[in-house]
Amino acid sequence: MRALVIDDEVDIRTLLIKMLFRREIDIAEAVDGGDAIARLDDDDFQLLILDLMMPRVDGFAVLDHIISTRPRMLERTVVITAYPRTAYLHGIPTIVRVVFKPFDPVQFEAAVDACCVAAVPN
Repeated sequence: MRALVIDDEVDIRTLLIKMLFRREIDIAEAVDGGDAIARLDDDDFQLLILDLMMPRVDGFAVLDHIISTRPRMLERTVVITAYPRTAYLHGIPTIVRVVFKPFDPVQFEAAVDACCVAAVPN
């Protein structure tokens, strides 16, 4: 399985990568939404870990790009966000798993598990 981790905060990105690495997932990383969109257009990922609040191009733009280019990827997307819980409901498809910062590793792992199940071909 191949994953793309998108977060502008290097410490959080590193932590997420370490958590995924233990699962023997092949990991690529992006530092913002613009970088992520370029990577998504050039590679095939089965899992996406996405921060929403980033400079330049935010996570909402990445979600819009996924909706228009490969909507099935939404079921394999985990959004990691510090947005207030009430604010996240607007603009995020319900199929996307959302984990709030500071995040609970168990909750993150459960969201990744659910995406991994969704990535298995029927």
